[in-house]
Amino acid sequence: MAKGQKGFSFREHQKIGKDIHKLRQKLRALNERVSEAYGETSKIAKLTDKMLKDLGFLQKELNVRLCRENPGSNKLELLACYYPNRA
Repeated sequence: MAKGQKGFSFREHQKIGKDIHKLRQKLRALNERVSEAYGETSKIAKLTDKMLKDLGFLQKELNVRLCRENPGSNKLELLACYYPNRA
């Protein structure tokens, strides 16, 4: 982490993880609706799919940071922040 950056607290990671989880659920539903309405190969469907993938990459990177910032914590507790369905 760059000098002067403190990162998120564990509680902040928990909140952000919940927010990302909700956003991904909504984006999945939107992606499905857009794909049905305009076709999976349409530009708009590709854009919603990209948004979903990018949000997944953000989720993954934040999870990596969380684990680095909390090396002594229980792995399931950390996993539950960004991947609640897997913990």
